[in-house]
Amino acid sequence: MIRKYRIKGHLLAVFLAAVVLVISCSVSKKPNRSLPGWLELPAMSSTTVQNLHSLYMEIDGRSVRNYSFLWDERDMVANWVAYPLTSENIGNVIKRTNAWGLNPNMPASKQPLLERGYKEGNNGWYSRGHQIASADRLLDKESNSTTFYGTNMTPQDSDFNGGIWNSLEMKVRGWAGKCDTLYVVTGCLVEGSEYYALDNNGTKVTVPTAYYKALLAYKAPAKGRKPFGHDGYAACGYFMEHKKYPDGNITREMAISIDELEKLTGEDFFPRLDSIVGKKNAAIIEKESPMAEDFWK
Repeated sequence: MIRKYRIKGHLLAVFLAAVVLVISCSVSKKPNRSLPGWLELPAMSSTTVQNLHSLYMEIDGRSVRNYSFLWDERDMVANWVAYPLTSENIGNVIKRTNAWGLNPNMPASKQPLLERGYKEGNNGWYSRGHQIASADRLLDKESNSTTFYGTNMTPQDSDFNGGIWNSLEMKVRGWAGKCDTLYVVTGCLVEGSEYYALDNNGTKVTVPTAYYKALLAYKAPAKGRKPFGHDGYAACGYFMEHKKYPDGNITREMAISIDELEKLTGEDFFPRLDSIVGKKNAAIIEKESPMAEDFWK
């Protein structure tokens, strides 16, 4: 990125030597030095990474990552939200806070205000749909309240939100409880959308055309435990058009490989996996059908 300044009639070109990461921190000012190594983060260009925000949470006095999101100011939604799920950070201590509000780490003008829900736009009413679910952060009020920021919401059809999407969220938490860590990317697509909702200030928020989840489960080797996946990893993807699903149930047949999901979304998921298991195993993990691994039942 180059910025030019005129000083006494001369142009001075100043090159920024480092990509600026926009760090949001819910409970800590901890530097974001470890961010590039987080396994759940999709690949980003030097341009898109400038729209990356990360929030932290506190567990037993430790500052740990909560979730990250890639913000789209034009459409006023996060392209994706990425986070680790473990029995430790999910928690089961409190009830949902319903603390609808603004993300305090971003300018109010660059995010939707949704304290009173969405106003009708050009296609009726939509509910506030979480990308990282409230039930994924029930450890304490502070971490749960971050899931109610407008930056974590998208306009969702109420039947979709309370139906098949909710069923998938419950499935995901169930899988997280059966492994050491479940790395999750939840995202939406806005390309081709003709609809919008309005926030409480009348700002347009694009209604997504589809939603997805990319999942990477890890189980460490342990005595008496059957070897899991490839070098302890197995992956699974889900892609859903934004519409009402009469049944509302998640079936195993809906699951697709990460490679398939990447073709549908244009994203590159879990790009750091090959540095852990090697390129060959990473390719197998992303190509393999979830039907081949009993874990995804």
